[in-house]
Amino acid sequence: MDSSGWQLGLPGGRGTCAVAPPVRGELLEMFPLLNRNGHEADYDLAVRAFEAETLHVTEVSESGSVPTLRVVNDGPRPVLLLDGEELVGAKQNRVLNVTILVAARHQTDVPVSCVESGRWRYRARKFKDTDWLMNSEGRARKMRHVSDSLQRCRSRAGSQADVWSHIEEKLARLDAKSDTSAQRAMFAKHSTLLEREVEALRPVENQVGAVFMGQGWVMGLELFDAAPTLGALLPKIVRSYALDAYDYGSHGPGR
Repeated sequence: MDSSGWQLGLPGGRGTCAVAPPVRGELLEMFPLLNRNGHEADYDLAVRAFEAETLHVTEVSESGSVPTLRVVNDGPRPVLLLDGEELVGAKQNRVLNVTILVAARHQTDVPVSCVESGRWRYRARKFKDTDWLMNSEGRARKMRHVSDSLQRCRSRAGSQADVWSHIEEKLARLDAKSDTSAQRAMFAKHSTLLEREVEALRPVENQVGAVFMGQGWVMGLELFDAAPTLGALLPKIVRSYALDAYDYGSHGPGR
């Protein structure tokens, strides 16, 4: 992949970014996207807000609703929740269907998909975040269904059946066992391999995004408005892509 001379626009019209030479791990090549404007994010990430105990995610009611969770931001700044971030706890684990900026001192209900089909009972009253995003192939499949829903009926619902089917297939291919068919089992099973990839693919100066390649495939592009945002989220993102790169190397790409 020849990245010389590439320029990409930043979110929010904040200039362009250049494509740097690749950083290589065992499974992935990461082409950093650089911007030198020094922009600082004017929001908090979910992990920081959870640590500060200003972000609270719960079921929408005692009985719960599979495709919806309630988010309360008690903090003084907006909180960015990223498409594919997994939240564990309450009645079953979920992933966010879209990227959402939750305003300061605000409550909202957010669209989600279940990634643990074999559980519908409380393990905790609230959710907490995890160290990964939904695997990159699963995120792409989920987003195709969400986009279709938006066009057809202005809904941000995905295809729950397809999410469950994808996770079952992935768990089987990766030899990850889970009594509740939980997505998190595949990340736990291969955590040592994934952590090596995180260690190899560290952010470079002024990096605001990345193009990822694995097994000869361009797997995806991630782009943010500020280097600190990319730096904080990169380990989660790398685990997402690395899991698929390992799977592709063993079994070929999924559908």
